[in-house]
Amino acid sequence: MRRTSRGSFLIKLMLFTILLVLIIPAVIYVHPRIIGADDAYIVLSGSMKPTIYPGDMVFARAVTPKDIIEGDIVVANMSSRLYTHRVIDKIDSDENILFRLKGDANEDPDPSYIEGSRIIGKVALILPTRYFYNKSSYLVFVLIPLVLLVFYQIFKMYMILTYNPNKRRRKRGIAALIFKNSRNRHTSILDTTVLLLLMILLISTAWFMLPHFALNNLGSFYDEESSSVSATAGEWKNPSTVTCFIVPNNTTYYLGDLIIITGSVSPIREEVNLTLEYSINGSNITQRISTNSAGTYSYVQSLNKPGIWNIKVKWDGSRYYYGASCKELSFKVLNITEG
Repeated sequence: MRRTSRGSFLIKLMLFTILLVLIIPAVIYVHPRIIGADDAYIVLSGSMKPTIYPGDMVFARAVTPKDIIEGDIVVANMSSRLYTHRVIDKIDSDENILFRLKGDANEDPDPSYIEGSRIIGKVALILPTRYFYNKSSYLVFVLIPLVLLVFYQIFKMYMILTYNPNKRRRKRGIAALIFKNSRNRHTSILDTTVLLLLMILLISTAWFMLPHFALNNLGSFYDEESSSVSATAGEWKNPSTVTCFIVPNNTTYYLGDLIIITGSVSPIREEVNLTLEYSINGSNITQRISTNSAGTYSYVQSLNKPGIWNIKVKWDGSRYYYGASCKELSFKVLNITEG
């Protein structure tokens, strides 16, 4: 009797420990303020390996752009996509702060600078929840508990249905199959062990499904795109966005200065043609540029005419995406003698 009770206690303790391993990260993910963070995210790409792996949970704390320094890992928002990269360069101008980001696993930095307003927060904690998504975890958290639950219930139902101490009662009622009975305390279907197994199965299934619902992160484990879809005239198309920045970001330049016009198309469109439109003192000029494999573009422009410059970048779209354009950027170019 003691051996059976001790063995039952050890099994329940093991199941309870597994349940805690599943519950604690889930609770922190839903309520990150418990550990002093503002937001929690599941990382779905491998661009930050070996620091952060796909499936890891990162906790970000909201900070001002001035508090971010080179080397910090940040969560950035680029055209409704969230991604986690490291800051490798910071440009602090009078009106804005620009950042250059790079994934630890990427050979090259991100092609374009981003504004400080696009930084959601600085990563304060990394939880290695990637171990929930390998084959061993599936075996421990799903397959084994499921097999144990099935065989355990079959055995208990057999014991209940065959229980007949004095041969007066050959059948047990439905209540006896669910709740404990004083005459046969060890043959109830719903006991602590069953409840623990059911909770492990439920929470582990939720963990395995979580990446499929984390649509705000960059891609997914399968690098799929996620975007809202709209319909018009019986044709299905996805909306798109185009961003545009100027580096360095000033309102006044001098004749002969060089600026970098950079930005991106979202969802990522590789090697698509964009139209760069200039308006210099009322004269319109167009220039064709293209995106790279990351869906970004960069163009170096020499400021060869004084006056008011207005710049806009637009994409005509494709069969599956609507066209889009960025907000028009304006600045003044002065002669050196005017400075």
